[in-house]
Amino acid sequence: MFLKGKVAVITGSTKGIGFGIAKKMHDEGAYVVINSRSEADCKKACKKLGEKRCMFSACDISKREEVKKMMNLVVKKYKRIDILVNNAGIYPFKSFSDLDDETWDKTMAINLNGVYYCAQEALKKMKKGGRIVNISSVAAHIGFSSLVHYCASKGGVEGFTRGLAIELAPKGITVNAVAPGAINVTGKKDAMKNNPLTNSIPLKCFGEPKDIANLVAFLVSDEASYITGECIKVDGGMTIRNP
Repeated sequence: MFLKGKVAVITGSTKGIGFGIAKKMHDEGAYVVINSRSEADCKKACKKLGEKRCMFSACDISKREEVKKMMNLVVKKYKRIDILVNNAGIYPFKSFSDLDDETWDKTMAINLNGVYYCAQEALKKMKKGGRIVNISSVAAHIGFSSLVHYCASKGGVEGFTRGLAIELAPKGITVNAVAPGAINVTGKKDAMKNNPLTNSIPLKCFGEPKDIANLVAFLVSDEASYITGECIKVDGGMTIRNP
C-alpha cells in the first residue's frame, strides 16, 4: 500500500513494539532490516516475517563501529536506505538515590547515543524522500518515579528530533518522533486489563504494538511528506490527564 520496495532499518525489532513496526512495514511491501544484540532473536524474527524481503544485523547500537557495519551491510544488499526507525531502548527501574553512573551511562548510550549513531550512519545513504522516526515515550512529557534516567534520555530524543528535522528539511528528509504510552508488549490479549496503571488512562486500556506500528507506517509513507519535527503521542489520553 504505502511502502512497496522501500528499505527500512528498524532497531530493537525482534519483539514488542519494534517487531510490530517491522511486521507492519513488511506487510506494506517494504524490505525490512531486523536488529537487536541477539543474533538468535534476529533470526527468529526474520523467519516470522519471511526471509525474501527481510535481512538482519545483530549489533549493539551503542557502539559506533557496530552501527557503521550494520548500515554498510544493508547498503551492500539493498544499495540504499529509505527509512530508519530508532526503536531500541532500555528502561531499568532504579530510584534516583540509588542511581549509579553505570546505569545512567548505559541508558544514555542506548537510548540517545544509539539514535545519534544510527541516524548519522543511515543518512550517508539516504536521499530525498528519506524518513527517520524516533521512538520516544510519554516519559519525555510526564515524570515517572525510579525512571529519571529514562525520562532524561527520551527528552533528549525529542530535542534531537526537532533539531535534526530542521537541518534535513532542505534535503527533503523528514524526522519525526512517536511517544508511546502504556503498551501491551506481552503478546497476550487482555494481559494488562487489571493493571493499576489503566486508572490513569482515559481509554482505560493498554495500547498494542500495532497502534504504534500503524502511525509509524504512515509517518514514513509519502502521505506524510509535509510532517516533520513532530512528536505524536499514542497513549490512550494518558498525557491529557497528566499534561
